[in-house]
Amino acid sequence: MNESDLVDTLRHNMLDLNENLANKIKLDANLKQRNLSSQSSYNQKTHLTTNPFGLLNHSARSDRNQHHNQQHQQHSSYQNQSKLSNSRLFETIRRFSHQHLQSPFVSALVMGETDNLHSIKDQYRRDDQALDDHIDRRDHIIDGSSEDNGQHDENFDPNQHYQYGSQNHHHQHHQHYRNRVGPNETASPARAITKHKINHFQVIWKNINYSVKVRKNFHQSTRKILKNLSGYFQSGEVTAIMGPSGAGKSTFLEILAGRKSKGLTGHLKVRNIEQLRIAYVPQNNYLMHNLTVFETLKFSCEISSAKSTKNKVKKVEKIIKQFGIMKIRDTMIERCSGGQQRRISIAVELFSNPNCLILDEPTTGLDSASCASVVKILKEIVQTRKYPMATLATIHQPSYAVFTDFNLIYIINRYGQNLYIGSPSTLLSTLEKIQYPCDRYNSPPDYIIEIAAEDHGSKPMRLMQKEFKGLNLEMKQIKSLVSYQKTQVYRKTELISSTLILLNRSGLRFVRRVNYLLIRIVVIALLSVWFALTFGRNVGLSSGCLLRKLQFYNIPTEKLSTLFEDELMLTMQNNCCIFFGLIVGTLSGITSTVLEFPKEMHILMKEYRNGWYTCLSYFINKTIIDIPVQIILSAIYVVIIYPYTNQPAQYFREFYYFLLTFLVSLIAESIGSAVSAIFMNAPSLAVFVAGSIPLPMMLVGGFMVRYERMPFLFRMASWTSLMKYAYEGLIVDIYGFERCRYNYDNF
Repeated sequence: MNESDLVDTLRHNMLDLNENLANKIKLDANLKQRNLSSQSSYNQKTHLTTNPFGLLNHSARSDRNQHHNQQHQQHSSYQNQSKLSNSRLFETIRRFSHQHLQSPFVSALVMGETDNLHSIKDQYRRDDQALDDHIDRRDHIIDGSSEDNGQHDENFDPNQHYQYGSQNHHHQHHQHYRNRVGPNETASPARAITKHKINHFQVIWKNINYSVKVRKNFHQSTRKILKNLSGYFQSGEVTAIMGPSGAGKSTFLEILAGRKSKGLTGHLKVRNIEQLRIAYVPQNNYLMHNLTVFETLKFSCEISSAKSTKNKVKKVEKIIKQFGIMKIRDTMIERCSGGQQRRISIAVELFSNPNCLILDEPTTGLDSASCASVVKILKEIVQTRKYPMATLATIHQPSYAVFTDFNLIYIINRYGQNLYIGSPSTLLSTLEKIQYPCDRYNSPPDYIIEIAAEDHGSKPMRLMQKEFKGLNLEMKQIKSLVSYQKTQVYRKTELISSTLILLNRSGLRFVRRVNYLLIRIVVIALLSVWFALTFGRNVGLSSGCLLRKLQFYNIPTEKLSTLFEDELMLTMQNNCCIFFGLIVGTLSGITSTVLEFPKEMHILMKEYRNGWYTCLSYFINKTIIDIPVQIILSAIYVVIIYPYTNQPAQYFREFYYFLLTFLVSLIAESIGSAVSAIFMNAPSLAVFVAGSIPLPMMLVGGFMVRYERMPFLFRMASWTSLMKYAYEGLIVDIYGFERCRYNYDNF
């Protein structure tokens, strides 16, 4: 069969389908006009829609009202015949499209993407607008809320405007109807009228492959995680990605979120949107536990919209009501349940107005009621937003009630390949079609996961893949679309405003953790007293000016040896006091962050990747918050140890002593933060590494071994030692600045 025959066959089938639909619209409109007083909706609405791959789907949407009057009953026979006829025609066109999809002209005919169809599209848009106006007036009349007091355009003929006079597949009208009525939902008149017209977008991927390098026994190999994935999702819908453990669901989500690019091949495209804002919600709830629910949402709103100062509190209150967390508004995050924290984690990302909300296992660890509540909230979000929004979530073994709440299901098998994509309502019929039906005592979600895990053998999985092989498009059909990466928008943040908001948040957390600061103060004070008592009050009396002392005092010769020994001992003890003080400051700075910072690092990564603020804003905020703490701790140590050990009574020396101690503690805290960031997913390993870092610093610091006597490699290593520079600085502070001249010349 050549291409012209294919086109004639497809046109003939679509002509019959549209003729049936036009007759049904006309009959229903006349029927509703004669029964305005009853204000009851008709039984079913049949409409066309096209998915991003150009495959025709059939959807019969049931109305909210099931009460039929006598006028409806006399037309039920015609409606059943029309439904059966349309279903057969849809099935014919679907099989035809699957069979001949490789023909570029037929694909262009279905999708409406070739140049020779543009003129026909323009003519159709004018006809389709008249039909949309007619449907809107009809829905007003059905709902009893029409402003024209029951006036209806009786002269409007649907047959006149809804003729299939071209190859165009009425994509615009069907998209308009999908905007008014969500997938798998009742087409109620109340929802059919929207205040805001939304242009929905679609995300399409083709032949996505992702591999990682694995090293085993000194041999490096490549492991494929995802293999030839093709599919789509679109705004206005909640899409679920399912599959057995290890199938690559979370990896695929991170690819869509733009977090993985190395080892990725394939095509990722978007349609009908120029800028795509993405928000990613990880599996764990990374929230600040010492903030209340309201404070968490308020700070999120302020950071996400730092430029705007209007109605931020109203936005927060609206989100709190929408997510049903009003009762825990003033509750600390750490006291909220897992389901409540999950809602909060989702809510904080909505203030940045994302077009695409990606969630990794949003229902993990929740009971069935909490799972259903989370999915219900996700559906409400995409349906009530004034801008186009899509939600994509991975989910593991949902209940059947939760499973059917999703608009689209995308299933990946254990090998990282396509298995099923479609509505949950068509899954059972698909299983029956491949002759592997789900029995009445088994849950369909569990059964399809078993097939994806190959628990029932490889045959049902192969049949499922064969059933949906029609989703594999030719590359030329999606090359014209916009690249997914080029549409992603990384929000520009204001450095000053975001830093001030972070300081406000960190300051509030600091005040609520004042007990932690008090404990650190007590520990440093006790260590300082212990050191002072250990080294004694005379350790600082050694000036290192023995020759000046001999010149000034008339000391007998027999006492010179004793004098040398005492002077040398005091100098060595004072050096020990200085060096061990550095060890205390270093360990105190490192250990203060090594356990706490990994938790904060997860929050930083989530907020930074979602475009809340820059790394510079966070660095400035953390430095400003940490400086007062280190000033207090260093001051306590110096105030106790310096005068008690009788160090030189000069204010500038004491200030330099404090300054060097403060800088050592601050740098050590930065080292601890760096180690925590590197091992953020392994806190125990971070503790071990951070605790080991001061040891090599001590060995090459110049106290244990003189710098001149170190091996060459150790001397090079000493250049990176924090203690080397701090120790040399303190020695110069205590014994330098012409201390001998000051002690004896002035005397």
